[in-house]
Amino acid sequence: MQAEDSLGGLLGKSSRLMRNQLHRNLRLVESQITVEQWILLAELWSGDGLTPLELSKRLLKHKASITSLLKGAEKSGYVYRQKDSRDRRVSKVFLTDKGRQLEAALIPIAMQTIMSATEGISPDHLAITVNVLKQIIRNLTAN
Repeated sequence: MQAEDSLGGLLGKSSRLMRNQLHRNLRLVESQITVEQWILLAELWSGDGLTPLELSKRLLKHKASITSLLKGAEKSGYVYRQKDSRDRRVSKVFLTDKGRQLEAALIPIAMQTIMSATEGISPDHLAITVNVLKQIIRNLTAN
């Protein structure tokens, strides 16, 4: 089997292509958001007040990467950190008004990217694909 036909090769290639397309689509609306910031914001739009460690686990990124990403998002005015009232050693990440307002503008861009990527795929096949990918993630994060 050639590398480009292997599951890992195909997942890697499709992931890079999706990220590249999302990057281009974000630039079309002159957004200053990076794909990495988009991923962070999307997680926080589901519910903010998470610790950097929780974000690290949810986004499957090293804590150092999350720290760097948070610094950039703070500098851009999208998020802020606040010490936990019960444990001052822990900080939690919250969206600013500016970060919250981006959701309405950026979700349609992400949805368009997904629609372009899944064009010609039946809903049944797409559902199977999503379930298979979720199982792969469960398998690989169980360790």
